[in-house]
Amino acid sequence: MATTGTNPRGPGLAAGEGTHPGRAVEIQLLGEFGVLVAAAPVAERSKGASAPGVTAHETARRHRLVPVPETAWCRRHATSLVKLLALAPTRRLHREVVLDALWPDLSLAEAVPRLHKCAHYARRALGGADAVVLRGNVVALCPGWDVTVDAEVFRRAGMRALAGLTRPGPGVGGTGPGVGGTGEIANGGGDADWAVSLSGRVVSLDRWVDKASAGRAADAYRGPLLPEDAHEPWTEPDRDQLRQLYLRMLRAAGRWERLLLEDPADERAHLAIMRRHAARGERVEVLRQFDRLAAVLHREFGATPCEDALILRAAVLCASA
Repeated sequence: MATTGTNPRGPGLAAGEGTHPGRAVEIQLLGEFGVLVAAAPVAERSKGASAPGVTAHETARRHRLVPVPETAWCRRHATSLVKLLALAPTRRLHREVVLDALWPDLSLAEAVPRLHKCAHYARRALGGADAVVLRGNVVALCPGWDVTVDAEVFRRAGMRALAGLTRPGPGVGGTGPGVGGTGEIANGGGDADWAVSLSGRVVSLDRWVDKASAGRAADAYRGPLLPEDAHEPWTEPDRDQLRQLYLRMLRAAGRWERLLLEDPADERAHLAIMRRHAARGERVEVLRQFDRLAAVLHREFGATPCEDALILRAAVLCASA
């Protein structure tokens, strides 16, 4: 179905018009799909006392959020409509963008009635007549509601961590990883130093991201985006972007073992673990980690380890001899 030239993100709805003011809803897209909806608007529930250190708004958000039962999502396209709109930056899309994503092989005349039917079932699942609004050429999800989408929470946390990127100070780089200026095995020096690369294959700006911020962002990633929709084309761009951001946060936070579970061929993670073993004098473990790196690079890419890893291995073998 061909789309018009209208900006898919641009159209809007009148603020507060026909909405359910302040009603809280949490949409989970990472790891698995789920929706939690509050029984009453936030404004009504925020009259109660708040816990120390917690705002009244946050107390209201947490109060009486109940999951929408799985049986409510019996219509696949209605569920996909909610997911698709939740992924949009403002939870609204041009109607033809929605039609192209969900019914790419149908004509406009065939797809529009299906959209209205899906919107009906989505409203019923979410418990509000204004949960999905179709007005003009715009389809909007929960306009005027107090909405949290976990994928967006993670994305914003990651971008905040990257926004705090600091410029490297003088002397960053040193003599390179693995071997000190005198040829001895380096003493570790911290995760940031492990990112330096003689070969240039593993240098990354992520080494200058605040580790604590990156760790908090990584903790917000519950899993891949909508794994049950892995073969849906409309999920692929966001899934790839979120995963790459997650990998960046793991690197910046120095969570090397977790990173290797996600990307077994990540050379920087292997190097960091090798360096850590070297700093502890665990030479056998350094060589084992090198072997793992060599094996995965050969298997996946037909490549050999980078110069950094080769230098560190040679230093360990020399020290052992």
